[in-house]
Amino acid sequence: MINKWITDNYSDIETWAKGIVQQHGDWEDLMHYSLLTLLEHPKADELAERGHLRWFLVRIMLNSSRGKKSDYYRTY
Repeated sequence: MINKWITDNYSDIETWAKGIVQQHGDWEDLMHYSLLTLLEHPKADELAERGHLRWFLVRIMLNSSRGKKSDYYRTY
């Protein structure tokens, strides 16, 4: 279910990532890091069933790109 959602919304996910990292151009890295985090999350299937994947993925992107304790933030 999650893989189908990602496939169906891939171009939108790209747009969300580009909008979040306007200041530096690492949107692809942010997008893939966030997708991997989503796929590894233990409640991902539950979020998919409830229709909350978009909100959750965007929140992962925002927290990862702006949180100083985030592995993504420290790397990029």
